[in-house]
Amino acid sequence: MKEALYVLKEAWLNLFRYPVSVLKNEHVDYDTYWGDKRSESAGKIKLGKLTHWQRLRADMALSYMPKSDASLTILDVGCGDGGVLAYLREHAPVSRVMGVDISEQALIKARELGIETIRSQHDPLKNIPLSLSADYVCMFEVLEHMINPEAQLRAMTDLATRGVFFSFPNTGYIEHRMRLLFGRFPLQWVAHPSEHVRFWTYQDLVWWLKALGYREYQIHVYKGVPVLNTLWPSLFGRAFFVYLPKQSHS
Repeated sequence: MKEALYVLKEAWLNLFRYPVSVLKNEHVDYDTYWGDKRSESAGKIKLGKLTHWQRLRADMALSYMPKSDASLTILDVGCGDGGVLAYLREHAPVSRVMGVDISEQALIKARELGIETIRSQHDPLKNIPLSLSADYVCMFEVLEHMINPEAQLRAMTDLATRGVFFSFPNTGYIEHRMRLLFGRFPLQWVAHPSEHVRFWTYQDLVWWLKALGYREYQIHVYKGVPVLNTLWPSLFGRAFFVYLPKQSHS
């Protein structure tokens, strides 16, 4: 009950605020973004360490991976500092981990963790070698940043030999609905309003997957308001985690 009240209080405060009062840049500088996001001087979790959200997503991905196969390969698109890949490598029989990201600052830390990296210039599809394959592809909090996530998802489901994991925020979450009621757009950015360009509710997500030709999928709605997020996930769940097993699509 205490946690639920805290979440609701935080949601209420978010109804009227904006993350910044002055926009200093015309676009997101992701090197600065990662520096600010994980600034140890500000008491934040340092690079390479998982937040509670990241650990939760990683554990959900692990629940779908085989426990005895000793040669899994994982590609993480939008890998950031590599913390998630390092965690997966530690808890699953993984032989190779590869990460793609736009931020060189984040990739420096990923390489320190022993992760193969590919620097992306805005469009990962132009940077990932066509010959590359992986058992699993992760895209956590990535697709909402893309103008055409449909092409990215299709490419990664073709590339993966076992399946794809991805996640993004639930725009139907009660906090976002209430912001609209009070005349403000849903708040899903940290440094600049241009961070997210695509948005999904639960119904949108189900329609979207079916419209893309995917018939097999597992959707988990997580975080948000405890207890209520299991009774009415589309309203009280804060984010989506989706697993797409390898399948043919139309």
